[in-house]
Amino acid sequence: MAPPLCPTLAPQPAESAASFVSRLAGLHRIESARMFASDLGFAFRDVVDGDPETLRRVAALAGAPADALIHNATRREADGWRLRGQLMLKSSLHRTSLRLCPACIAADLQLDPSNCAAQAYGRLHWQVASIRTCETHG
Repeated sequence: MAPPLCPTLAPQPAESAASFVSRLAGLHRIESARMFASDLGFAFRDVVDGDPETLRRVAALAGAPADALIHNATRREADGWRLRGQLMLKSSLHRTSLRLCPACIAADLQLDPSNCAAQAYGRLHWQVASIRTCETHG
């Protein structure tokens, strides 16, 4: 196992596992999450698919709690995706386009404007097709 990353960051509340890896890539000034994962010896597809072993490995590298990454991962199953224990049909999730709340992103960026790539993060619930409004900002 490779030594922990330095610098690193913590997963945010309701942050998707893929977003966390993307933010780590941004923090390390790597062009893409796929390239970052490849450099560290794992497949970004396994993060996107919610593979628990890959998520444990990412957590160990980042010094983050594995439970948080696994809890906020969408896990591929034969008939769809499992999201926090709930089976979701493929049509229930937006997995190929980016959906977000601009006010949430603006708030994220206010935390540390000098490092935008590592601050703004993707919330898990933004992937659910039926959720169309932000519970915080309406």
